Amino acid sequence: MPGRLRLRTVDLIQVKKSPALTPGRAGREDSWIIKRRQLHDLLEHSASAVYWLIQGTGALLVVPAKFLAAIEGATARPSSQQFTASYAAVRHTAIPMEQYLPDLIVGLWLGSSSERTLQAAQGTGRTTRPRFALTIDLFLASQEG
Repeated sequence: MPGRLRLRTVDLIQVKKSPALTPGRAGREDSWIIKRRQLHDLLEHSASAVYWLIQGTGALLVVPAKFLAAIEGATARPSSQQFTASYAAVRHTAIPMEQYLPDLIVGLWLGSSSERTLQAAQGTGRTTRPRFALTIDLFLASQEG
């Protein structure tokens, strides 16, 4: 329905780099330090929030934040402010970017259009400060013949 449908949706993403990217640490198994408060802030605003985990090779894995919360529950000490997610722990849940983006943009399976989440993505929330925002406009041409 060209010209009639309008939707504004966002998803919250946290990017983490593996220490294996650090010079001199190549060859080590990938792992990522996850800050607990940051994780819970993301999930408070969007149930479909994800982490983009950058591996030592530069490859990108997309992991649901709620799965990392499950890892936190199984591994983190109650007093700690952060925990480590290993490649072994996330490898079966992680998907590549080329699988994630169509679900987010075209399929609308992910993300939120709630005003609260939109405000968080714009940096008007109490703790979320976005580094960048990606705006994608989709235009559908009429297929009538």
